[in-house]
Amino acid sequence: MITEAQAQAVLVTWLISGKTPPGGSFGYDLYLRTMLPSDYGGPAAIGAMPEFTLENTPIFAAVAWNLCRRGILRPGVRNAGEQGSDDGLGYSITPLGRTWLVEVNRDRFLATEPTEVARMLSEFRPRFGDGFHERVQEAIKCYQGNAHLACCVMCGAAAESILLAAACKRIEPEHAYATYRTSQGRRRIEKLVFDSSSETLRKQAKSGLDLLTYWRDDASHGIPSGISHDEAMTSIFLLHRFAVLMRDHWDELTRKAAPKEAS
Repeated sequence: MITEAQAQAVLVTWLISGKTPPGGSFGYDLYLRTMLPSDYGGPAAIGAMPEFTLENTPIFAAVAWNLCRRGILRPGVRNAGEQGSDDGLGYSITPLGRTWLVEVNRDRFLATEPTEVARMLSEFRPRFGDGFHERVQEAIKCYQGNAHLACCVMCGAAAESILLAAACKRIEPEHAYATYRTSQGRRRIEKLVFDSSSETLRKQAKSGLDLLTYWRDDASHGIPSGISHDEAMTSIFLLHRFAVLMRDHWDELTRKAAPKEAS
């Protein structure tokens, strides 16, 4: 059975191509009934894919509906008076969707976005906690809704949740929370977590963390940010890289420390 990530790759590639299925479009930009059984060479162009058959219709329909939720597609024919059908498998591209397709066609579309990225980040929930997981889910929802600034803000907040989770391992959680709420609390928590780590590890963490926190802080200034799709996607992958780094060095970064080290 095909996965949602594979189905999304197929549908987005198809929409970018602008092709018409051999069975006709019936007035839609995307008509699953005639598209799914067609042999248009899509799987070979994308890579190894399961057989492209009608049994995968539920997965493709779910992905198409998710693209509708994001404002990229809408149910229905392109224009009034088009042929149409009553099976609910036809969709048309929105004005926002046409702009989005141009952007993702510039070598920026990844089969892992956004549901697969959400799944990968969710795997860190047991280690980094519910606060991290909540902010990750909000970040993905913002990305799906083209709320790029909000996505970056939530990614920065999720990164802070990772730091706080590590701090709660080094010192008593109550003291970690109290430190976090003080003036310059985030920087004090960051210092606590990394003060005894290697210089290499500190530099690796700083490269992504600084940008994530910058985008978060920038949101509080009340001026236009200029943050776009590129920054939002970058923030998600920076967050994932930071989460992997923290996971791989967790024991080193969470060795017990005396409470005074948080001051």
